[in-house]
Amino acid sequence: MRTIRRKYVSRANNEAAPIIAQLPAGLQEGCLATPGLIAELLVNKYADHLPFYRQEKRIARRHDVHIPRQSMINWEAMAANWLKPLYHHLRHELLTADVLQADETCIKYIEDGTGKAQHGYLWIYRHGNGTLVFDWQTGRSHECLNPILQADHEAKRLRLRDFAGVLQSDGYSVYQTHAEDRSEIALAACRAHARRKFFEAKDQHP
Repeated sequence: MRTIRRKYVSRANNEAAPIIAQLPAGLQEGCLATPGLIAELLVNKYADHLPFYRQEKRIARRHDVHIPRQSMINWEAMAANWLKPLYHHLRHELLTADVLQADETCIKYIEDGTGKAQHGYLWIYRHGNGTLVFDWQTGRSHECLNPILQADHEAKRLRLRDFAGVLQSDGYSVYQTHAEDRSEIALAACRAHARRKFFEAKDQHP
């Protein structure tokens, strides 16, 4: 994408400084990256699992444009800062639900300095109205549920309380442990997981 800034000079006054059109509105003062480009970089990384160093090479190969990896990292941090209010809004929306679904999935990640992949977990929460919130944790304990299911300072300022209602999940024990500490949460099982047990048993015990 090219950004063209028109430059004008005064015919009546040759000594007057030229006037240059302003840059279009961006996410940051003086930032040349458009919101569309930043969105594409983030989708490529988080939805298509394409790290920035590969995107850097692909953009150079396809478009003959060099975007340093460090610039992409800086834009990523800027975008995260812009998206933070939306994330908190969605989190607070979960606290008002009567029923939530929760699950966690393992994702390998590399910690700087370790040189090898470790196991992290992406915790997914779903509101009945379709709202989804993803929360990254390096562990899988019942305490990992607290950042989403318990009201933070901002939520309490908005007079929101900890989640109270039905929490539907698979049979992983941490949900049971969390519910034992929270009398306002009732657990609901998952029919898909129960159905799987019947299929596993049907060959031996038809």
